[in-house]
Amino acid sequence: MRSMESLWAELSAGLARRRAFDEVHRDSSEEVRRRAKKEVLLRTLRRRFGLVPEDFGKAVHAFEDFDRLDAVIDAASNSASFEKFQRAAVFLSDL
Repeated sequence: MRSMESLWAELSAGLARRRAFDEVHRDSSEEVRRRAKKEVLLRTLRRRFGLVPEDFGKAVHAFEDFDRLDAVIDAASNSASFEKFQRAAVFLSDL
């Protein structure tokens, strides 16, 4: 029969593994959402304005502020031209 200490150690190890798994899953889920939003932004720009300059596409992929991506996507949807979008995006996000 196992001792109470060995059972506690197994339970603690299992909980630690679960916490580590949850943290990795949360981090990867956030990264997937971030990439998806960047793709939505680029697709919106292409649909509205045609080709997106390569250097701007690289800046979008390097952009890390997840919370501001929605505002930038909104600006892309509402801007009359790519130039006006760029001005709004710089103001919103430092792109």
